[in-house]
Amino acid sequence: MKWLELFLNPSIEIWILILSLIWIIAIALRKIKMINEAKSAIPSFAIKIRALLKKNNFNAALEFCMEDKSAISNIVRRGLKKHKFGKARFEEELDASGQSEVVKLEENMGALAAVSAASPLVGFLGTVLSIGSLFRMLENPQNNATFGDFSDAIWNALVSSGLGIFVGIVAVIVYNYLVNKISKAVIDMERIASEIFDLIEIPENESGPDEFEKENAKE
Repeated sequence: MKWLELFLNPSIEIWILILSLIWIIAIALRKIKMINEAKSAIPSFAIKIRALLKKNNFNAALEFCMEDKSAISNIVRRGLKKHKFGKARFEEELDASGQSEVVKLEENMGALAAVSAASPLVGFLGTVLSIGSLFRMLENPQNNATFGDFSDAIWNALVSSGLGIFVGIVAVIVYNYLVNKISKAVIDMERIASEIFDLIEIPENESGPDEFEKENAKE
């Protein structure tokens, strides 16, 4: 069986691997775009927010964060909303909002890791099924199996294993590449959030816990 014929009439295992490869590529492109957008927004945002906060213009800074819509602005916006409740609350909110943005960036990463581990197994399953069908065919003398039938089964087994390994390798490479890019983006966002925390003057405890709970309830 030729390669073209094999992919025009694929087995279920090969279909799964082809669809997995397409999904990996789609996830990679989507994640790279999301991470690049998050990182590219940081420099201009940092310059603007620093200028506003140095003037203690919290309202303008908050409005800017609401208009910006980037990942770093989401983190800072939630922190600025809580700055009047004291440093502890402000820092707590920065950490919570930072974790929320990290979760968004890491969405589907667990599934990508699972695909990287499962793909070679799916390919091996296809190999086992192909060899099994070949032995069943050879056991029955009425099938009149030819060398071509034997060759087709072996090709299908080899392609299934090879494709499974290939998809697994691609998934591992994409996973590690994205993890590295996400880590760098998170470090940059944490650095800016830390600088903003050090930049503004926040009262130690201007508002009590009851008022803080009321503010949270509004959101």
